[in-house]
Amino acid sequence: MRRLCFALALTLVGSLSFAGAASAASQTVQGTGDIDKMVVKNARSALKVNLFGFDPPCEAKYMRVTITWGTKAAYEIDNGCYPGGTWQRSLVYLSDRANPEGGELLDCPGFRFGYSEAAGAYRARVPRSCMPKARNRLKVRSFGNNFTSAMPGEAGPTRSLRRG
Repeated sequence: MRRLCFALALTLVGSLSFAGAASAASQTVQGTGDIDKMVVKNARSALKVNLFGFDPPCEAKYMRVTITWGTKAAYEIDNGCYPGGTWQRSLVYLSDRANPEGGELLDCPGFRFGYSEAAGAYRARVPRSCMPKARNRLKVRSFGNNFTSAMPGEAGPTRSLRRG
């Protein structure tokens, strides 16, 4: 009887550990260089990404978040400081991320990517309606640098995060 209880407990613990890893809708990933960490939440209505470690706008130079779900297509979120101190963001669909010049610039009213002084982070929010080709499970990675940096930063990719 003792062996049976032990075997059942071991099976239950093993199955719960796999279910927890496969069903996570958010993840924190430690970064390198200018990115201290990236926090991603694949929520039901929007994908949310927070990047920590960058300087404020136009002290930070550029950052990119890449959203993938397979081997070919992706969405890219870009945020950067351009001549004249202009801080610009964009959302692009890449049918083949090996060919980034062929991307389609998307206009999405709910898309946000800005700096939160209170949080000390850049926050991106992309409504799922802006990413109709993305699957429910996504992987996210980021890249970027500050103007004063000699070493760009990167974080990710996350594990495959289910839509929550």
